[in-house]
Amino acid sequence: MLSRRPARLCPRATNLRSMAVVKTRHAQPIVQPTKPSENEHGQPIWYGATVRSAHKWSRKKGGDPNMIQPMSISEAMRYIRAAEVGQNQKLPYDIAIKIDTINGVAPVRGAILFPKGSKKPSVVCVIADGDAAKEAREAGASIVGAEEVVAKILDGAIQFDKCIAHPDSFSLLSKVARILGPRNLMPSVKRGTVTKDLTTAIKDALGKQDYREQQGVVRLPIGQLDFTEEELETNIKLLMGQVKVKVQEINKTTKKSIKVAEIVLSSTHAPGCVIKA
Repeated sequence: MLSRRPARLCPRATNLRSMAVVKTRHAQPIVQPTKPSENEHGQPIWYGATVRSAHKWSRKKGGDPNMIQPMSISEAMRYIRAAEVGQNQKLPYDIAIKIDTINGVAPVRGAILFPKGSKKPSVVCVIADGDAAKEAREAGASIVGAEEVVAKILDGAIQFDKCIAHPDSFSLLSKVARILGPRNLMPSVKRGTVTKDLTTAIKDALGKQDYREQQGVVRLPIGQLDFTEEELETNIKLLMGQVKVKVQEINKTTKKSIKVAEIVLSSTHAPGCVIKA
């Protein structure tokens, strides 16, 4: 029986002292679990250990299973880049924000415009006619029309990522609400996608990136492997600032509060790293 050859890593990445690695479905954690040291309360502090190993040790010793020490963004980038050696440098960094939520609470959702974006340009559809349709085409919308666009949507031809509607043509969307709603494409006044200022709405739609909490986690691409530390850190801090504001707004309307529990940075082939931000 052939044994699995160990992965070859960059020495600079493997020599990092404080690494907290989260197991993902993409790859196995490269840093092996080590016996933890103890803090002043006798609880284990983990360095270079998997979450599963930390929880297993803590259950045996009666400690807190959440004592994994997060690493800095720069350390996480070095570790992920070491695992992505030889890969396409346009591959994305993904961020997963775990939220301790409760049933019946509105999900954390919003849209953000990163200073340095990494996502592909969005295909924007505008439901409008007349002068409003002309304005939408000049602003950069890919699909513009009224009844003819609604007819295509009814036929199943949904070839766009964002949908904006002019108030005069919004009534036409009642026919396709059941189609666009589940896909999170239905325009609404609250989200600013039903508006007379189509130029501003289209520019925001082309640059902004939507996010939504699903099963207690907010996931979205945050950058690319060729980003500098400053560029990636700026994107992460901007996103975390907005998410924390959304969490505070939700807490004002509920009796039980929710909070951000964990932030994990990962890439396509590398394991996730718990970070502090």
